[in-house]
Amino acid sequence: MAARHVSASSTISSGSTSNLLVSGDPAPSMTQPELDAILHYTLKVILIEYINEPRFKARIAKPKGPVRTNIKSTKEKKNKRSSWLFPDDGARKDQAEAKQLQKLTPTLENYLRMVAMDKVKVKQMQLRRSLLKLYNDAFLDPHAPKNLLSLTRLEELVMLFTKAANGELAKVGSTSKTKEELYSQVCCFLDTITQLATQQESSKSRLVTRIHEYKKQFSNPKSMEPLLSSLPSNGSNTELSESAVKPTFKLADVAHSAYLMELFNLSEIEFQQILIKNVNETSNAFFGRSMQALKAKLVSQDNTELAYTFPVTANFEKWKKGELQELDVLITKFSRHGAYEHDSSNYMQCIPEKARAVYTGLARLILERELHADPATSVLPKDAVFLLTKCAYYWRVDLPSTKATLLYTAANAGSLSGETVAPEKLEMLFKIILTKALTVEGGLDSLPTWRVIDQQEWMSNLTITFEQCMNSMKLCLSAIYQKPMPKFSPILSIYYTYIEAGFELLGHEISETTLYKKHLRRLRRVLFRTSEQYYVSLVKSLPRDGSMEIHNVKEIADQILENLQNIQKKYKNPLLDQINLASECAKVLIEAFGVDCSAMLAQVERFSKAGNQSKIPLYDATETYKTLRELRDVYAQVQSSKKFPFKLEKHFLKYLSELCDDCCLSTLTVVKTALEKEDWEPADLSETYSTSVIDIFKMIHESFDLFLKLGWGDQYQISKICTFLLKSVADGLSYYANTVASLVESEMNISQCEEGELTESESERKVLDMISQTAAAKMKSTWLYSEMRSALKSSDVVIPKPYEFQSKTCTCLNNLNQMIKMISDLEERINPEEVSSVVNQHERLDAKRRMMTDKQNKGLRHLYTVKVIRAENVQVTSHSAGLLSTVSIVDTKNKREVAKTREVLKASRPVWNEEFEIEIPVNDTRPFSFILWHHKPKSDSTSSRMSGRSFLYLDPHKFKNDGYPQDVCLNLDTHGRIFLQISVETERVDALFAMGRAYRSLSRARDRSIELMVSKFQVFVHFAFSRTTLKTICGANGQSRPSNTEIYDSIVPLFDYLNANLNILASHLSRELLHKIMLEAWEEILNEADALLLPFLSDAPRAYQRSMKNKSIWENAVDVAKLGMNTSLGSERPLTQIEIDTVFEWLRALCIDFFHNNGEGPPLTDLKNMHYQALLLIPVFYDKNVSELKSEADALNRDYRKSMFGVNHHEGDGPRRANSNLRRANTLARKRTIIANSSRKRRLEVDKEIKASEENPAENIVSTQDVILRILIAKGEAEFVLESLSLRERVSKALRTEQIVKAAKKSY
Repeated sequence: MAARHVSASSTISSGSTSNLLVSGDPAPSMTQPELDAILHYTLKVILIEYINEPRFKARIAKPKGPVRTNIKSTKEKKNKRSSWLFPDDGARKDQAEAKQLQKLTPTLENYLRMVAMDKVKVKQMQLRRSLLKLYNDAFLDPHAPKNLLSLTRLEELVMLFTKAANGELAKVGSTSKTKEELYSQVCCFLDTITQLATQQESSKSRLVTRIHEYKKQFSNPKSMEPLLSSLPSNGSNTELSESAVKPTFKLADVAHSAYLMELFNLSEIEFQQILIKNVNETSNAFFGRSMQALKAKLVSQDNTELAYTFPVTANFEKWKKGELQELDVLITKFSRHGAYEHDSSNYMQCIPEKARAVYTGLARLILERELHADPATSVLPKDAVFLLTKCAYYWRVDLPSTKATLLYTAANAGSLSGETVAPEKLEMLFKIILTKALTVEGGLDSLPTWRVIDQQEWMSNLTITFEQCMNSMKLCLSAIYQKPMPKFSPILSIYYTYIEAGFELLGHEISETTLYKKHLRRLRRVLFRTSEQYYVSLVKSLPRDGSMEIHNVKEIADQILENLQNIQKKYKNPLLDQINLASECAKVLIEAFGVDCSAMLAQVERFSKAGNQSKIPLYDATETYKTLRELRDVYAQVQSSKKFPFKLEKHFLKYLSELCDDCCLSTLTVVKTALEKEDWEPADLSETYSTSVIDIFKMIHESFDLFLKLGWGDQYQISKICTFLLKSVADGLSYYANTVASLVESEMNISQCEEGELTESESERKVLDMISQTAAAKMKSTWLYSEMRSALKSSDVVIPKPYEFQSKTCTCLNNLNQMIKMISDLEERINPEEVSSVVNQHERLDAKRRMMTDKQNKGLRHLYTVKVIRAENVQVTSHSAGLLSTVSIVDTKNKREVAKTREVLKASRPVWNEEFEIEIPVNDTRPFSFILWHHKPKSDSTSSRMSGRSFLYLDPHKFKNDGYPQDVCLNLDTHGRIFLQISVETERVDALFAMGRAYRSLSRARDRSIELMVSKFQVFVHFAFSRTTLKTICGANGQSRPSNTEIYDSIVPLFDYLNANLNILASHLSRELLHKIMLEAWEEILNEADALLLPFLSDAPRAYQRSMKNKSIWENAVDVAKLGMNTSLGSERPLTQIEIDTVFEWLRALCIDFFHNNGEGPPLTDLKNMHYQALLLIPVFYDKNVSELKSEADALNRDYRKSMFGVNHHEGDGPRRANSNLRRANTLARKRTIIANSSRKRRLEVDKEIKASEENPAENIVSTQDVILRILIAKGEAEFVLESLSLRERVSKALRTEQIVKAAKKSY
């Protein structure tokens, strides 16, 4: 680009800021005549400085008019030099003054040394600089001693200081206050030497007297003028005598001539010739006349002339006054020095007519030379500073704003010319401007006060720099995809620091200008074209020979993303606060790629089929989708009003579905593999569970990560994927739970030789008889509890060894418990409730999707939950009292056993309360056989004897598909009944259903494993809570009241037995599981205590039948053999009050001392459960007579009816209580459903409802009435009990009927 030139006459329209910026016209290189003119006028400045050097002038001032001379003459040696300060004084030389002055010199030197070392503080910084200058010139100079010895008068010392001070002031720059400052410094210097002289001499000495006279004469600053006239830089109304040394005008003798010669690239001979030619045209007279002409022209000017106009007239007047003063100084200077013999009428030749243009040319040459050297470190040499300063001073363009403007113009025309900006050079230029031109007027902040012509020219220069910045930004934008990435910061620093700030100072907003908006559009176009070209280069890199694969498409997307991320990271702020580079690039690249992406992927599929490839790798497809989805997210941010050109989910859904199918199929495989590799040992010392738990859930989380991290755009589709994954997880965990539960069962069924196991066999009865006899004998004489305890612990009674639980069994239980925790954590991560809600919401609105889901559900299964509760009236012989009972469930269609309960005692009335899940295909019925088995504790289960069998068809049409249990009673083919609860839930593709099934399967397996483990305690618990044990301490008739110590020690064997077993488990199980086992063992103890204390309500019909018959002992024995009647209802008497109290003391000791154990065991709130609270009612009513009990029962019947219906059917609280009773029943039933276990929130809600229902008054009434009725059965009032139960049933039926009628009326 050609060099730009901004002339002084260029103007800018200020009428409209929108059209403010106007490009400067390109300036050609300087012509030879222009260079000659610059050299011509610059030489004149050098020459006028040269000829006015002090060495060519007289050292003694010669005032105009009659003055006495002080120049020594060979003819008149008696004439002394006149004092400048005292022109009327004689010129005698005072010998005393000279001696005192020589004596003062060392003192002054010492003082100046202390100032230099900063030991003497000088407040005025400029005065200190002047003193240091005097010290350097007068004392540190090698020639200084000779000069100091020649001092004879005080004026000579003052002259030395004045010269030094004037030189320091000249460095700051010539101002109107220079004389005042110099005067002030001379006065301070006189004060200083006065103090120094007074310290050495008497205050009346000649030197001190002369100093005081000096100070008196210096009371007026005008007295300084004779002194200042001898300085070369100031004018004076004096004339110099003829100099002894005359100028030679040789290059070596002319200062700065060498630099000027190099600047114009001239040889020494050429330059010497040019210099000689200009000698005759340079004189003080010519310069003086030129200054007079400038003054005459300026006097007549006002603030309307463009060349002189200021924005404010006051500023113009101030400048005009100062300019006239400076011209007067120059005129005085040149007049004082006199004229050479040459004279000419062409006095304007010393000052260029177009001074601004000539000065600009000179500055251009200097800046081209200096800025090209090393703009980062270069500093203008002294020669350059001298030329720029002196030429501006003599040509009268030394106004700071003018110098700054012309330097800027010169740089733009020379070293800074070009299409683009040079930030380093420009920064150097502004550094020069701020340090050499704008030194005392506030820098660029004073721009609003500048002369109008300078403001206009400065704005034109800013326009040039602005266009250069814009062009540089275009170049950077065109290289934005290259490495290394271009830097905008140097350009933006120039823009914001100088251009924008400059226009703002001049009252214009650059962003509102037409030129700014034009360049902004150009920048956007450059960025668009660059992005377009880069995308084309990416597409060209794709394979064209049919080998293109999906990863090639991904690579293009990755490169686009990487570049956008790099751009975003490097260029965080918008360019010029207008152009977001990352956003603009993303718009072009992503939109172009989105349009072509569909065709690219279609081509990949064609190439894949043509190449006989089975299918595109699913992993590559998902990774490609992930990258494309990121691109789409970026596009959504930058183009929120537009849709991404390519529907990703529609294209990649097939790959996602295939990957989901693979994951679902592999889930069960991984579970089976983990079970096969399992060694059932803890994974490490810090954990109690094994590696299978870690492996399975690692696989589960990785499967979900694979899909969730895709960021799939269709919420319904990803929710369906999560649903399928959760179903596969539920299937896998159900398989794992069933397998582990079966493993625990098989481990528990391994027969062990337990010596001394207490059963009610013949040998054991002999031992117990011996204990009873021994205790009875000792009781007759001297009863000591310690002896009783010894009898119980004697060698004749061997406590059975604790069951040796295997570490494998404990690890299985730990695994199940850990999986329950992990499935809860998975639930928090997946949020199945939200997943299910999304699916249902979309399918509700989309019939096609709903039909697809219904079709998927048809291929699933019915999940039957069969709960085996108990058996009653089972036929047993008189020798079958200690048998173990179990029920097996057999699929008769497939001829295989699908479930089996644990073994329990009490063959005539066994209670199991165990649940089993049976899967049957939808709309299929299946016959099942329920078989009751008995076998002795010592024998293996394989030697079991079948005691009865019954059949049942599991038909979905016979049961409600809501998960709520329905009571079923099966009559055995021999004698007795089995009570069941059956519920059915149809499997469906739903996230909540899958999560609930997984959780329920694991919790059921864990609970069943705990029940199996606790069942190993039942034999000894049954022995401890038996009539036989009561007889040992309460006597055969139960009337012997033992002490508390005797009661406590009688239960110690059970303490020791349970403690031994729990110690084994505590070493392998977590604290949580150990507490669960303790609570289950406590429930087993409560059941045994319950059976020991009172008969059950279900025994009422048989008790009534026996009461109606008056049979012999033989007939009763036959009934027992045939009908399996409980002996306690026949031959056994009811417990006495003493025995009742003893049993409850056992319970208290076990609850508080053993299980709770000062907080080491389960909390008391769990131990004192509803069952325990109900048992505590027995001692309250047991000692009452029959009539009182009947009255209590009748009152409770009335209270029950009131609580259900309300008094006279007007109490609004009655129906609410009835509904509360029904809700409790429904809540307890719902607790075991899949949906109730589907989330932690729902499980907590159900538990909360159950806990709230425990405080229901109706429940308390029923519980209390049950206890009273059972007591009445024990006291032979079975008929009354049956009537009360019948009344309660009628009330319940009436309530259900009323609710049905109300519901029908409401619906009607």
